[in-house]
Amino acid sequence: MHPTLVVGILLRMVTLTRVSGEMVNLYDVAEQYIDELNRTMKNITTWGLTDQYSYWKRGLDQQDEVYPIRAHISTITCEPPVDAYDSINSDAGLLLITYVWNLTKRIYCPFLVSAKVQVLQGANSAFKKKNITFTMNNTTLVRKVAVAFRGIRLKGKHIRIFQQTCRFSAKVTFDGFFAYQTESRDENKTEYHTVQVKMLQNILKN
Repeated sequence: MHPTLVVGILLRMVTLTRVSGEMVNLYDVAEQYIDELNRTMKNITTWGLTDQYSYWKRGLDQQDEVYPIRAHISTITCEPPVDAYDSINSDAGLLLITYVWNLTKRIYCPFLVSAKVQVLQGANSAFKKKNITFTMNNTTLVRKVAVAFRGIRLKGKHIRIFQQTCRFSAKVTFDGFFAYQTESRDENKTEYHTVQVKMLQNILKN
């Protein structure tokens, strides 16, 4: 009887952001910015961080250089590198692979922050490397399981577990704008204003 080999790869993830920090809640930071601004202006009525805010729904032509906030992910590393396989065939006796990303530094925001990585996925009783996308914001743990074929039952003394770990890091950068609305002193006119997301950096530094 061939032993069953279960491979667990634990990737400990440090999410570095610029706007940076240990744990970033972009909504809370933007809310703090609006509150501080309103202490002086005293006429902000509404605001929004995403493209669902009314400013972006007006059906008017927007300036090309003014657009909703976007997240960009770059500089993805895994140190020390885990063993890299383009594929693993059925002769290896491998039945299941579990990938776990433990998000030790987190990002909370109301839009998706997704990363593309290459992992082994089950196909025709074997494993082949494929690109997958996982969302890294608003969560602390991401788990992806790949099986060689359906109906696997992991029982018995012949099960072996192999684990690899690495410090997985990714740089997350935000650019774009969010918006707020003000009301005139006589309450008969409203006006929209936009703010570059980089304006939140000073709050994060403090």
